Amino acid sequence: MGAIVITSSPDPQAEVLVNQIPRGRAPLKVEDLSPGQYEVSLTASGYTPVSRRVAVRAGEIEISAEGLRPLAPPGHLGLAVEPAASAVGVTGRSLGAEQTARPIELGPGTHAVRVAAPGYVSVEESVEIRSGERVARAFRLSPVEGALIVTSEPPGADVLVDARKR
Repeated sequence: MGAIVITSSPDPQAEVLVNQIPRGRAPLKVEDLSPGQYEVSLTASGYTPVSRRVAVRAGEIEISAEGLRPLAPPGHLGLAVEPAASAVGVTGRSLGAEQTARPIELGPGTHAVRVAAPGYVSVEESVEIRSGERVARAFRLSPVEGALIVTSEPPGADVLVDARKR
């Protein structure tokens, strides 16, 4: 049989799980383990969970010292969109008008923002959000423009657009 000694920092009282089974709080010695691979996980409030594979050998004690990283506080993205009824998506998630009326909480990283509305040219932009940062972006969609080419038979017919001769 073998054992694992588990310590953690900066929170020395992190919850310890071995193969997803709670075993107590660090520092902790888990004994009477059969030789083999074990998944050691640590969780603590305010820290990113840590997990790694540990090999246990008969008659040996494996030491697992894990450094916990503080959770990064989210950032916020404020959006101003015109036309107001535009469809808005952030990182693939569709947002309603009530969700875009106030700043959107996002994890740190790059987020794709897409704004679309019928009759307008869609816009997509990557926005970098840092921990604790507030970012504001304004999107004003441009109407789709086009050309109309009219041919007539016989040639030279009058063309009316909105009841006006063109």
